[in-house]
Amino acid sequence: MHTGGYITTPEDLVKFGNAHLQAGLLKAGTLKELFTPQKTADRKSTGYGMNWFITADQGGDPVWYHPGASVGGNSIVLIYPRQRIVIAMQTNLSDSLTYSEITELPQKIARMFMK
Repeated sequence: MHTGGYITTPEDLVKFGNAHLQAGLLKAGTLKELFTPQKTADRKSTGYGMNWFITADQGGDPVWYHPGASVGGNSIVLIYPRQRIVIAMQTNLSDSLTYSEITELPQKIARMFMK
C-alpha cells in the first residue's frame, strides 16, 4: 500500500513506530525535535511536529500519529509513548473511512491494551 510516499505494511509501520520510542535508529535530540509541536509566528502551537500530529488521548496521555491516503487505501500509525504502544492500521479501499474514523478506530484499539 502506498502511504505518504512509500509502500509499506502494517507490520512495518509498527516497526517504524517502535523505532521512535527510544534513541537508537534516531538520536534522542532528533526524536525530541520530531515530537515538539511547531509554533505559528504569534507563538501558538500548531499541534504538528516534524511530520507527526501531536495530541493527547481522552485521559491526557500523549499520542503521536500520522495518517495517509492514496488511491486504493488509507493508513495510520499511532504512537502512545508513555505506554510504549504502537498501532498501525491500513484499509484497501479508497475513501473507505473518514478522517475521524481512521484516527478514532485505532485509538479505541489502543485503549483495549491500556486497561
